[in-house]
Amino acid sequence: MSRFSLQPTRLVALALFGLIAFAACGQEDPANPASPTGEPTMSTVRLQVQTVDVLIAESFPPQISAHVTAIIPDSCTKAREPEISRDGTTITVTLIGERPDGVACAQVISTYDKSIPLGTLDPGKYTLHVNDVTREFEVQ
Repeated sequence: MSRFSLQPTRLVALALFGLIAFAACGQEDPANPASPTGEPTMSTVRLQVQTVDVLIAESFPPQISAHVTAIIPDSCTKAREPEISRDGTTITVTLIGERPDGVACAQVISTYDKSIPLGTLDPGKYTLHVNDVTREFEVQ
């Protein structure tokens, strides 16, 4: 067989390889799923709270805030804005981190450190929940 008789076989093989690669480009990668808009889907995780300090400003009416530190578990996770709710004398702050699915991230821990304003409160005893940490405090 001469060297020139293999040319058509090589061309057919290259054409098939090209078609397979083209078809694969149009398929979603299961390791990195995307939303219908083409954006990567996101996972959420509750941040691990380390400390919670209640700060009561000497003003009238008293301004209350919570100084919170928490762990951000990797380089891809970004903290969302805190979610704050109140039911009577119980205040709940939820700290959530968000990261893209299917992305390899450096396992570098960073710290979330923020004072979260809780507003003004009438005198009385209150309970503050920040994820899994609870603090009791009194406004006079």
